[in-house]
Amino acid sequence: MAVLQKKIELQKQMARFEREVITAKKSKCEQNLFCFISPDLLGSIGNLGEMTMKVFEKRNIGGQLHLGGQGPGVCWKRRILEGEVENGEFIRGERMIYEQCCILPMNAGDYSAFKRAEELSGFVEQCLQKYPFVAPRATLVVYGILQMPKGKMADFVLEIFERYRAQTRFIVTVEEYAALIARMHRSIARNERRLEEQNQLIVNIEKGISEGDNSCIVSDWWMKMLSQMHRMGSDAQRTIATIFPDPHSLLKL
Repeated sequence: MAVLQKKIELQKQMARFEREVITAKKSKCEQNLFCFISPDLLGSIGNLGEMTMKVFEKRNIGGQLHLGGQGPGVCWKRRILEGEVENGEFIRGERMIYEQCCILPMNAGDYSAFKRAEELSGFVEQCLQKYPFVAPRATLVVYGILQMPKGKMADFVLEIFERYRAQTRFIVTVEEYAALIARMHRSIARNERRLEEQNQLIVNIEKGISEGDNSCIVSDWWMKMLSQMHRMGSDAQRTIATIFPDPHSLLKL
């Protein structure tokens, strides 16, 4: 009887843990992601830490913001829940891993001082090497009022995107900066679930895993291609995919 009760209790613990893992990826995804703003960035922009904390606290995730961290800008770490059965006992654990997304900060004066796009590209490459994880996916955030020709600015933006797949955002106020960090926090938190949904196999319930309907495969591929378009949001991606269900229909215009 004692052995049976222990087995039942173990199954209950495992079921609770599975629910906790699912919740961590869905409704509590933001609570399991932690944002770290470097001291250098906090020192260069007055009240950024205070303003960002207000935004996070308003969304009930103030505990997920850490004012201080490694790297030149803003990084994120995700809490990963782990569980295993050892000697008939369920052992629960957790660990923290870096997300590859990050913010590379730059003030408008330094950005304008670069004469050629290649110079900016070299500087960005050096900065990316300072992050404590490999292959960072950076968003270059330029803070301040920018005074430079639009053509030169466009060259800079395209160069950075083509070389590093890095978007460039131009921010003028501290409030905008804080809001951007909060939006990125939410987007990164939800990214794990989105990736899992994108990587799901096409399954026929009656026949099991199959090659799938061609239209489903094309639609899935088309959405993944649109997701790589610079500065295109998910709403715009869905709109294009609805009007033009495959790239061939778009080419007929």
